[in-house]
Amino acid sequence: MLSRKNKKVNGFSIFFIKNRRTFINNKFYSKAHCFKVNFSENKFINVNFKGAMLTNCNFKKAKFINVEFFGTNLKKSNFKNAIFERCIFSGALLSNANFNDATFKNCIFL
Repeated sequence: MLSRKNKKVNGFSIFFIKNRRTFINNKFYSKAHCFKVNFSENKFINVNFKGAMLTNCNFKKAKFINVEFFGTNLKKSNFKNAIFERCIFSGALLSNANFNDATFKNCIFL
């Protein structure tokens, strides 16, 4: 389990156990704040991260389908080998993010 300090961050509950695969479907995480959270190998479907701060997070081998990144701060996050399908990036902050070997299918960048 997670320590008390990690139980909830701005309405976005951190319920991940390291290396546990999780499926997140039909969620709205507007303005969620996550720092150094391990989301590796997780699957996100129909998720809205509008205005969220997901800095220094690990999304290695994660899969994103119909996910919206509107004004999302993804600085210094790791998306190595991640898969993005039908995602929208609008005003997302991507500086120093690692997208090595990531796959983008039918995504929109504005």
